Amino acid sequence: NLNQIASLTVNKQVKIYRSDGTVYTGRVTEIEETPSHYKVFGTISNIPDSYFGFSLISGGTFVGAIVEKTTDHIYTAEFSLDHKGFILLRSFKYSRPGA
Repeated sequence: NLNQIASLTVNKQVKIYRSDGTVYTGRVTEIEETPSHYKVFGTISNIPDSYFGFSLISGGTFVGAIVEKTTDHIYTAEFSLDHKGFILLRSFKYSRPGA
């Protein structure tokens, strides 16, 4: 939910849900706000060495990702008509060869 992302604060605990039922728990570590964008970064506590970042860019663009460094998996935010919103899908575009 984009409104929930926009209302986050540093140190806020978050839960991020993937459409396959996986739940990430974490904490916001940094927020960057300028007239052109609003970015939120944080760490995932229930998956070792994992991080998240979401950005709302002026003009209505939303991007985001969760990176699981241990497994080299990257999940990017994609709009889903079936889910009527953004979902996290594993991205092979950014995967390293052999990952």
